[in-house]
Amino acid sequence: MLIGASYEVFRIVQNMIKMKRIQRLIMIALGTIILSFLVLLSSRALSQDLTSPLTANLKIRSQTEFHLLMDQRISLIDHHCSNRSRRANIKSGQDLYPLPEQSFIWCPVYKAASSNWMYNLLPLSGLSEYSIQQIREQYHYKHPNLVGREVAPVLSYPDIKEIILEPESKRLLIVRHPFDRLVSAFRDKLERTGDAGQDMYYNMYGKNIVKKYREAAVQRFGQEFFTEENNFGSPISLKTPRTADLPSWWEFVQ
Repeated sequence: MLIGASYEVFRIVQNMIKMKRIQRLIMIALGTIILSFLVLLSSRALSQDLTSPLTANLKIRSQTEFHLLMDQRISLIDHHCSNRSRRANIKSGQDLYPLPEQSFIWCPVYKAASSNWMYNLLPLSGLSEYSIQQIREQYHYKHPNLVGREVAPVLSYPDIKEIILEPESKRLLIVRHPFDRLVSAFRDKLERTGDAGQDMYYNMYGKNIVKKYREAAVQRFGQEFFTEENNFGSPISLKTPRTADLPSWWEFVQ
């Protein structure tokens, strides 16, 4: 009798455990479905933001339309950045290019028109055409950063903050798609050689890239991939010098 009762209790407990397992599995499945649904909704919302007229190739017909578009983009950035628990803070003026007399600060994003803007700082600073030409000749074939620093020196953070807090201050940040920047960096610094700057990047990075990935690249594409007839691994013919010693795009992205 006792054995029979114990067995019944065991069966009841066993069934309860099975039910709990089933319930747990159901809850997990429901949770997964709900989470997937929420992720899908958020992805669609973000996609709509990114593909909205704010980022489309619009035809700006007036200054008013331009300022309206810029205000909308600022609002979009503020909306998405407000949900981030950690935000970037500038505590140094080392990477900024200020023009104090113009209440202007430029934060360079390299491979996003940065070289052009190093030179744009010269006329913005108020220099004469003669002075600008002298600086250009002085730094010919040298890094554009040196040109920019002639008129936009490194300032301390308190000095930078003082400019930012001025009522009529202007802060500039130019952005570019990350993949475009990646391709631009490779094509400009590593795909070809010629001047001292490109040779520097080859010695710093290109040489090690080839050493590490060339064998795998040859196995993948064949030795003829790096012949002169195939532009030494470049998809297009280059006007500037290129040799088989330089990294290919495939090696670079590894």
